[in-house]
Amino acid sequence: MELERAQQQLAEIHRHIARTEIYRGYRAPFVAASGGIAFLGAWLQSAAHVQGPFRMCVLYWSAVAVVNVTLIALSLSMDLLRGSTFDRRKTWNAIGQFFPCLGAGFLLTWTVYSRSPELIPYLPGLWSILFSLGVFALSASAGRGGFAQSGKMKVIQASAMGMCFGVRKALQRVRALDPGGDTVLYGELVHSPEVNQRLIVQGWNILDEANRSPQVRESRAVIAAHGVSDRELRTLIDSGKRIVDTTCPLVRLAQLTDMICLPTKARENAVVALCRTGIDALVVVGGRNSNNSAQLAALAESLGTRAFCFESAADLQPEELSGMETVGLTVGTSALDETVDAVEGALKVLGTDRIMGRAS
Repeated sequence: MELERAQQQLAEIHRHIARTEIYRGYRAPFVAASGGIAFLGAWLQSAAHVQGPFRMCVLYWSAVAVVNVTLIALSLSMDLLRGSTFDRRKTWNAIGQFFPCLGAGFLLTWTVYSRSPELIPYLPGLWSILFSLGVFALSASAGRGGFAQSGKMKVIQASAMGMCFGVRKALQRVRALDPGGDTVLYGELVHSPEVNQRLIVQGWNILDEANRSPQVRESRAVIAAHGVSDRELRTLIDSGKRIVDTTCPLVRLAQLTDMICLPTKARENAVVALCRTGIDALVVVGGRNSNNSAQLAALAESLGTRAFCFESAADLQPEELSGMETVGLTVGTSALDETVDAVEGALKVLGTDRIMGRAS
């Protein structure tokens, strides 16, 4: 039953992650090619003296637009054909974001042609604006991440990093409960010192994972996002405890099928790509007892990249990064968004500037 329940929630999780992870299908070469085609079209119009009837101008630039749309379709088709099921879902999301711009372009052309033909010469420029908005829409839900640089050091953020779906769902579940009383957190809800400190301030009793026992006095126990063993869970149930299980469905599925959950795998792949860019070191933000954060650091080290683990911006030591030209940044699945913002602020103090892009 546990496996079946986890599998039933897997599709929902895939859809959520596909909406929040970056889409990188429409790459810089295709954007450059689209612009090049537009410039070529303008040059050919001037050289061939494509003037005269408004209808001829509309047909000419419509042909140029068709070429660009074909180029976009080719780029997206490559991801649909070669990508995984998850990649294809992200691609379809991107198409859904871009499609309204195509519809707006068609309506704009029809309106100008039928109502204000004197504005037809301005259509190529208006189409370019719509096309730019469409490309921008592809990354509108990309979330956090990017490239910051200055004269001394640049910081490249991983394409996938930070708090995952399961952790956010666990936090939502706990926020809906009353702290204290007859309820206990059966271990750290997530492996984040800042999250757990906030829960303690709110009045939650958090059991030490190293010394906890199923024989707790409270009648209701909240299971952490990273779960507990089947034996421990069964002991709690047999002792009459009411269970609030915030275990991530992907974690539960991974425990039953001996696999790495999708968000963790995505973050590991992002670290591999980041290390291959030739960074001098990798900064990993996450709790000291966060297993996935430790694995990200170990992965970087295995690839020959020095890694530093920090729980918060206060732990960042400038001398450790002194003299480095390029530093990578990734974040464990339990770190708060505020923690990431604070680390970014600390890195800016070291000489970095604003976020400008994202590592591929």
